[in-house]
Amino acid sequence: MTFRAGLAESADAALPQSQCTKCGYEGCRPYAEAMAGGQAEINLCPPGGEAVIRKLARILNRPYKPLDPARGSEKPHHVA
Repeated sequence: MTFRAGLAESADAALPQSQCTKCGYEGCRPYAEAMAGGQAEINLCPPGGEAVIRKLARILNRPYKPLDPARGSEKPHHVA
């Protein structure tokens, strides 16, 4: 996989680190690496929702896309 490590780290830092796998990857870091390598869309993270997608668009210099409904929907954060 070809990606810029700094870009992957920045994308990973923007993700919620829930490790939920709803994006289709085994965690936030693999998803960030796939985005940095141009192999994944930026709109696959339901826990991050619109705010995270907007951050990823800026970091990765891509146009904003709404959350992919096939991945779920954005829900309010819960406190344990």
